Amino acid sequence: MQGMTMISLLQRLCCRRALLGLLALALAGLAAACSGSRPPAAPAGDNQQAALEYKLQTGDEVAIAVFGQSDLSGKFKVDGNGNLSLPLVGTLHAEGQTPPQLQTSLTEALKAFLVNPKVTVQVASYRPFYILGEVNKPGSYGFTAGMTVRQAVAIAGGYTKRARTGTVEVFHSGETDKDAVEAPEDYQLLPGDTVQVGKRLF
Repeated sequence: MQGMTMISLLQRLCCRRALLGLLALALAGLAAACSGSRPPAAPAGDNQQAALEYKLQTGDEVAIAVFGQSDLSGKFKVDGNGNLSLPLVGTLHAEGQTPPQLQTSLTEALKAFLVNPKVTVQVASYRPFYILGEVNKPGSYGFTAGMTVRQAVAIAGGYTKRARTGTVEVFHSGETDKDAVEAPEDYQLLPGDTVQVGKRLF
């Protein structure tokens, strides 16, 4: 009888442990689902790949080099219509293209004027980011690849005494306030992002 009682007790303990394990897994999944829809900050080693995959937008500036043609080379800014004004070629649409895609487009356009043109395209400077709210110097600032929320706050003069630190609201260019997500300080920003630093309650 005593052996039966011990077996029953062990079975109950195993069931409780199993239930606790399932509960822990469920809570972990819920926490992950509530942590925000944006991915974590990309490692620094991914910055070069991110630059190649970056899609150009209005305000970005590209450095174009045409081998043996210094008069066709230089820095050019994407205008409000998403175009570049280039010597010889004229207007070339750039918005939405990655640097490698623009390089291909420009190479094809130059074939009407040059024999076997050799072209390279890189992002020279990105459109600015914006930081608002409880920082000492809110405004727009030049963006650099790999920039994090922490670096953006430092550029804007740091937090005010009333700032809610730890997380901020971030939304992309073209998004509205309702699209903003909570982002930690190591979150990697994108060109044109707006960072909103909130005020703490107490």
